[in-house]
Amino acid sequence: MQSKPVTDLMFAELAAVAALIFFVIGHDEIAGAFSHHMIAHIVLMTVVSPLLAGTFGAHLMPVFRMAGLKSLPAAAVLQAVSFFAWHAPPGLAAGQTGVPVSAMLLFSSLWFWLAIFDQAGARLWGKVAALLLTGKLFCLYAILLTLAPRALYNEAAFGSAAKLDLADQQLAGLVMITACPLTYLLAATVLIYRWFWGLCEAQKETAPPVMASGNGS
Repeated sequence: MQSKPVTDLMFAELAAVAALIFFVIGHDEIAGAFSHHMIAHIVLMTVVSPLLAGTFGAHLMPVFRMAGLKSLPAAAVLQAVSFFAWHAPPGLAAGQTGVPVSAMLLFSSLWFWLAIFDQAGARLWGKVAALLLTGKLFCLYAILLTLAPRALYNEAAFGSAAKLDLADQQLAGLVMITACPLTYLLAATVLIYRWFWGLCEAQKETAPPVMASGNGS
């Protein structure tokens, strides 16, 4: 069975490759402030955070536990609330400085991925449910951006010099709706695979030895 750090790093590397593809797509001629903004948040929440959690989780998780930050439901709620708060029109307008928003999203998503990768107490199906629910919420927002008949934000949300049009909004939604299955659903699949693999290994260890056949011809 693959070790936890190796599996998590494999997932983080896949997410990083996907993020690079999204970054290239975001520099298409129809890309604008919104799609660039969305790509930056996707990289932060689905590449940087799981990479940090997978690489340094053994050192970071005890610190979070000491601070009382060990609840996966609380981490999932904080991540979702932070994301939607900073993507509401007032949040976008207030977040043009970038650093406070990025720090909040990094903290909430790092806590979420640490709780997902944490093996203490297992609770596999709770982690899978948190991943699927979080991915669904983000995908619903992405669908709204993609299918809305008009731009949902005005230029004031991104600064007076920014141009926000429907094509830019739709590209941001398409990038996000592509990132959701490649991150949250992939992570849930990895957890389920690890669980089945563990069951197979346990069955091999507890299976009785195969008796040799009789001496008859």
